Amino acid sequence: MSSAGDKNVVLPITVPGELYGQDVRVTGLDIYWVGETSFDAISVVLMRRQVGVCPTCYVAILNDGVDHTCDISNNATGCTQSYTLSANNTLSSASGVLYLTLQLAFNSTTSYIELGGVRLTLEHD
Repeated sequence: MSSAGDKNVVLPITVPGELYGQDVRVTGLDIYWVGETSFDAISVVLMRRQVGVCPTCYVAILNDGVDHTCDISNNATGCTQSYTLSANNTLSSASGVLYLTLQLAFNSTTSYIELGGVRLTLEHD
């Protein structure tokens, strides 16, 4: 059992930097999820792209610090949090891993947030 409050989840995502010899752009992010109560939330969504081998070698693609709520009693099929990405979103053969960090805010020691999945939209010319 954990305490109530904020917990961070970091998801490394490995995607090809090139498709058919062309750089790839990450243009969309969809998070499928639901919380137990209206007090459980995704309070921060941060996506970064690795640009080197040091711990701080990255650029931000997305930084959303707005609380998003989706409680199961009002959203029986869950919710989708969608983002259009346009900054620092071009990958190449030299690009590293993408990191998606979610800060989850839990109402109590027994409340939950279910992540149903994460979808990235990739485009190339």
